[in-house]
Amino acid sequence: AETITANLLNPPPRDFSLGAIVRSSTPPGHPPLRDDVRMLVLEGVPNTSMKGFEGLAEADRHAAADYVMYLLIRGAVWNHALTLLEGETPQSAFDITVDEQKLRWSTSGVQQ
Repeated sequence: AETITANLLNPPPRDFSLGAIVRSSTPPGHPPLRDDVRMLVLEGVPNTSMKGFEGLAEADRHAAADYVMYLLIRGAVWNHALTLLEGETPQSAFDITVDEQKLRWSTSGVQQ
Protein backbone atom coordinates (compact mmCIF):
# COMPACT_ATOMS: atom_id res chain seq x y z
CA ALA A 1 0.00 0.00 0.00
CA GLU A 2 2.87 2.41 0.75
CA THR A 3 4.25 2.14 -2.79
CA ILE A 4 0.87 2.93 -4.32
CA THR A 5 0.48 6.00 -2.12
CA ALA A 6 4.04 7.15 -2.83
CA ASN A 7 3.33 6.98 -6.56
CA LEU A 8 0.47 9.44 -6.11
CA LEU A 9 2.58 12.11 -4.43
CA ASN A 10 3.93 15.01 -6.46
CA PRO A 11 6.79 15.51 -6.00
CA PRO A 12 7.56 11.90 -5.07
CA PRO A 13 8.98 11.14 -1.62
CA ARG A 14 12.70 11.60 -1.09
CA ASP A 15 14.86 8.66 -2.14
CA PHE A 16 17.05 8.20 0.92
CA SER A 17 19.26 5.77 -0.96
CA LEU A 18 20.89 8.78 -2.61
CA GLY A 19 22.31 9.99 0.71
CA ALA A 20 21.05 13.54 0.13
CA ILE A 21 18.24 15.83 1.23
CA VAL A 22 16.46 18.64 -0.55
CA ARG A 23 17.81 21.50 1.61
CA SER A 24 21.26 21.36 3.10
CA SER A 25 23.80 23.85 4.39
CA THR A 26 26.64 21.80 2.91
CA PRO A 27 27.99 22.18 -0.65
CA PRO A 28 26.51 19.95 -3.38
CA GLY A 29 27.90 16.42 -3.22
CA HIS A 30 28.57 16.59 0.52
CA PRO A 31 26.43 14.84 3.13
CA PRO A 32 23.91 16.98 4.99
CA LEU A 33 24.52 17.96 8.58
CA ARG A 34 22.36 16.45 11.28
CA ASP A 35 21.05 19.96 11.98
CA ASP A 36 19.86 20.16 8.34
CA VAL A 37 17.87 16.96 8.83
CA ARG A 38 16.49 18.19 12.17
CA MET A 39 15.23 21.38 10.48
CA LEU A 40 13.50 19.36 7.74
CA VAL A 41 11.79 17.20 10.35
CA LEU A 42 10.68 20.32 12.24
CA GLU A 43 9.66 22.50 9.28
CA GLY A 44 8.86 20.00 6.53
CA VAL A 45 9.32 20.89 2.86
CA PRO A 46 7.02 23.62 1.49
CA ASN A 47 4.74 22.67 -1.42
CA THR A 48 5.21 18.93 -0.85
CA SER A 49 3.46 16.24 1.15
CA MET A 50 6.33 16.42 3.69
CA LYS A 51 4.77 18.43 6.47
CA GLY A 52 6.67 19.60 9.52
CA PHE A 53 6.48 17.76 12.80
CA GLU A 54 6.47 20.73 15.13
CA GLY A 55 3.73 18.98 17.13
CA LEU A 56 6.09 16.18 18.13
CA ALA A 57 7.95 16.29 21.40
CA GLU A 58 11.56 17.47 21.06
CA ALA A 59 12.90 13.99 21.86
CA ASP A 60 10.72 12.46 19.14
CA ARG A 61 11.91 15.02 16.57
CA HIS A 62 15.50 14.13 17.46
CA ALA A 63 14.69 10.43 17.11
CA ALA A 64 13.07 11.03 13.70
CA ALA A 65 16.11 13.03 12.54
CA ASP A 66 18.45 10.27 13.76
CA TYR A 67 16.46 7.68 11.82
CA VAL A 68 16.56 9.77 8.65
CA MET A 69 20.34 10.16 9.08
CA TYR A 70 20.60 6.39 9.40
CA LEU A 71 18.61 5.92 6.17
CA LEU A 72 20.77 8.48 4.35
CA ILE A 73 24.04 6.87 5.45
CA ARG A 74 22.76 3.36 4.71
CA GLY A 75 21.67 4.48 1.24
CA ALA A 76 25.02 6.13 0.53
CA VAL A 77 26.91 2.99 1.59
CA TRP A 78 24.68 0.66 -0.41
CA ASN A 79 24.82 2.73 -3.60
CA HIS A 80 28.57 3.24 -3.47
CA ALA A 81 29.24 -0.45 -2.76
CA LEU A 82 27.20 -1.37 -5.83
CA THR A 83 29.49 0.76 -8.01
CA LEU A 84 32.51 -1.25 -6.83
CA LEU A 85 31.10 -4.72 -7.48
CA GLU A 86 32.50 -4.99 -10.98
CA GLY A 87 36.09 -4.95 -9.73
CA GLU A 88 35.71 -6.23 -6.17
CA THR A 89 34.14 -9.11 -4.27
CA PRO A 90 30.92 -8.15 -2.48
CA GLN A 91 32.65 -8.24 0.92
CA SER A 92 35.57 -6.16 -0.32
CA ALA A 93 33.23 -3.63 -1.97
CA PHE A 94 31.31 -3.31 1.27
CA ASP A 95 34.46 -2.97 3.42
CA ILE A 96 35.95 -0.30 1.14
CA THR A 97 32.69 1.60 1.06
CA VAL A 98 32.16 1.52 4.82
CA ASP A 99 35.64 2.95 5.38
CA GLU A 100 35.13 5.69 2.77
CA GLN A 101 31.65 6.61 3.93
CA LYS A 102 32.67 6.65 7.61
CA LEU A 103 35.24 9.29 6.79
CA ARG A 104 32.91 11.18 4.46
CA TRP A 105 30.05 11.42 6.95
CA SER A 106 32.16 12.02 10.05
CA THR A 107 34.02 14.92 8.45
CA SER A 108 30.73 16.49 7.30
CA GLY A 109 29.64 17.10 10.89
CA VAL A 110 27.19 14.22 11.13
CA GLN A 111 28.46 13.40 14.61
CA GLN A 112 27.31 16.69 16.13
